Amino acid sequence: MCNIKIFVTHIPNKEDEIINNNLMINVVAGADYQTKPLSDSFVPDNTGDNISKKNKAYCELTTQYWAWKNIKADYYGFCHYRRFLSLTNKKYTSNDPSGRGQIYIKVLNDTTAHMYQLDNDRSMQAYIEKFDCILPCKQNLSTLPTPIGKQQNVYKHFEGHNRLFMNGEDLQILLDIISEKFPQYFSIANEFLNQSFFWGYNCFILKKEYFFELCDFEFSVLKELENRIDMSNYNQQMARMPGFMGEILSCIYFYKLIKEKPNLRLSEVQLLYFENTLKNTQINPIKTNNIPIVFNIDNIPPFLFLVTIKSLLNNIYKAEQYDIIILHWNISSNFIKLFDEQFYDYTNIRVSYINLCNIYDTLKERHLYPADSRILLPWILSEYNSVACFNWNILFNQNIKNLNTISLNDQLIIGCKDILMIGMANDVSDKYEKFLVDDLKIEDKNNLLDYRAFIMNLSQIRQTMQPLKMLNQLNNIGQNKKLSISEELNIIFQKKMFLECYELLYYYTEDINETRVIKQAPLNLYNKYNANENKAFLISYNPSCLGSLNGSKINIAYWNIARTLDVYHLLLEHFSFVLCSSGIQPLKHRSLSNKAKGCLRCIRDHGFLYTVKYGIKKIIALN
Repeated sequence: MCNIKIFVTHIPNKEDEIINNNLMINVVAGADYQTKPLSDSFVPDNTGDNISKKNKAYCELTTQYWAWKNIKADYYGFCHYRRFLSLTNKKYTSNDPSGRGQIYIKVLNDTTAHMYQLDNDRSMQAYIEKFDCILPCKQNLSTLPTPIGKQQNVYKHFEGHNRLFMNGEDLQILLDIISEKFPQYFSIANEFLNQSFFWGYNCFILKKEYFFELCDFEFSVLKELENRIDMSNYNQQMARMPGFMGEILSCIYFYKLIKEKPNLRLSEVQLLYFENTLKNTQINPIKTNNIPIVFNIDNIPPFLFLVTIKSLLNNIYKAEQYDIIILHWNISSNFIKLFDEQFYDYTNIRVSYINLCNIYDTLKERHLYPADSRILLPWILSEYNSVACFNWNILFNQNIKNLNTISLNDQLIIGCKDILMIGMANDVSDKYEKFLVDDLKIEDKNNLLDYRAFIMNLSQIRQTMQPLKMLNQLNNIGQNKKLSISEELNIIFQKKMFLECYELLYYYTEDINETRVIKQAPLNLYNKYNANENKAFLISYNPSCLGSLNGSKINIAYWNIARTLDVYHLLLEHFSFVLCSSGIQPLKHRSLSNKAKGCLRCIRDHGFLYTVKYGIKKIIALN
C-alpha cells in the first residue's frame, strides 16, 4: 500500500470544517501569521524548511513548499479548505455559477463530505494508486470573461487581468526566466500559453518523482521572479502575483509531462467547491435548573429582535443562570455584536448562535425542504434534554422563572392551542379543514399546537423518532403544497402533545381577517383565549399592529421598550417604510373603492350570504 498524503490548505485564524479522512493533512498556510491557538487537527507550515512568511504572496504554495521539503510520501496531493478533487468514478452535473465547471455545493460538513465520498479514505486510496497524475478537469479560458472581454488563449487571459492579478509585462518576465533557467521548458511553455485549456487552482495529486520535479521547476522560477519584479507598489490582490504565476507554472509542467510521457497514467477529475466552510460549534448545555430558551428570528431585519431581548432582560433574576440560543439566517457580525452588547451586564446569561443556512443547505443537498428548523432541534441540540422555543415577535409578560413551573412529564411537546389555526379550521369555508384532514391526515382540528411558543422534550423525541424518516414524511405530504411550520409540527407530533397550557401564550392581532377567523374557534376555546389576555406568560403579536395608531396596550408596551434601544431610529424608519409601502393612510377612513374591493374579496372567499351578514354586523358595531 502506497504512502499517500493529501495536504489541505487552510487560512490562518479561520476555523473551517475539516474532513475525517486518514489521507488528509490539514495545513495552516502562512502559520507565521497565526495568532490563535492551533487545534491538534492542524499542522503549521512554518516548521523545518519553509517559506511560511511569504504566504501573502505565495498563497497555498507555502503548503506545497513545506510538504516538498519536510514530508516523505509516495504520492503528494493538494486541495484547499473549500476545493477538493472528486476521487470517484461518479460524475456530477456542473452547476458552477462562475462557468469554470466545478461542482458547486452550498456547505461543507460531515453530511455533505460523506455524500461526495470525501471521508472514504479506502476508496480514495484505491483510486489514487491507479494513476501517476490526477488533475482537475480542464477549464476553457477562452469562454471565461476578463476585464477586457474574453480572450483566445491562456497568455491573453492572464494579460487581460493587467493591474488586477499582475502587471501585463510580468508574464513576459516569467517566460524570460524559463528561457534562461529551464530552456527545456521554453517551447512547451509557449505552446501551452498559446492554447486555451488550463487546470488551475493548484489542486492535483502526483507520484513523488513528478512532484519533486514540479517543485524544483516551479519554486526556482518563482524565486528568480521575485528578484526581477518590484512588487513594493502592488495592491493587495496584485501582491498575490507569485501565487497566480505558480498556477501557470504548474500547468506548464503538467502540459509537458502529459505530452512527453504517452504512457503516463493520467486522470482528470471533477473539482468540488464548497461555498460555506465555517465550522459549526457544538453547543453544550450549562448547569442550570432553568429551561434553555431558543429564539427563532426568521428572515427579518435583525434589529426587530432587540425589543424581544430587552423584554426578556426586564423579566429575569440576576441570581439565576440562563442558557439562550438564537437561531438565525446569516445575520451580520455587526448585529451579533449588537445582540451580545445587550447581555454585557448579565454575567448569568450565556448566549449562543446557530446559523440555520448551513442546516438548510445540507438538507437541500438531500432534497429535503422542511419549513422550519424547530422540528430538528432534538438533533441540532443533541446534548440538551428540553428547550423552550419562542418566535422572535414575543413580549414577556411575567418573570421568566415562572416558565420552569411547567412540567414536561413524558409529553413530547407542551404548549397551548393555536386559536388562529383552529379558527381557520372552523371557518365558514371548510376548505382548510379538508386540507388538514384529507391532505395532512390531522385527526383533531380543534387540538392544534401554537408554534409561536412551546416546550420540547428533546431527549424523549430522540428516543421515539428518527429525523430522516420524519423529514421524508413531510417531504411526501408537502409535494403539492408548501407546508407551514405550524402544519409540520402538528403533523409530526399530533397525539403526542399536551396543549392545555393556556397561560403560556396570548396571541395579539389587529388584522381584520385574523380577528374574524379567531371568532370562528369553538366558544369554550375562544373564552379561554380572551381570559388569558392579561395573565399570559408571553404575548405574541402580529407585527402589523406595531404601526397602528389605536394606542393598544401591546403597541404602547412595544414602543416603550423600543425607545430605550440604540436602534430606535432603525425601528422608526422600518415601520415608516412599511406603512408607506402598504399604502395605509392611518389618519383617514377607507375610501369607497377600497371598501368595495374588500366586499368583493369577502364574497369570493366566503360567499354572498356570509358577506351580507358580516356587513350588517359591522354597521351595527359602528353605530
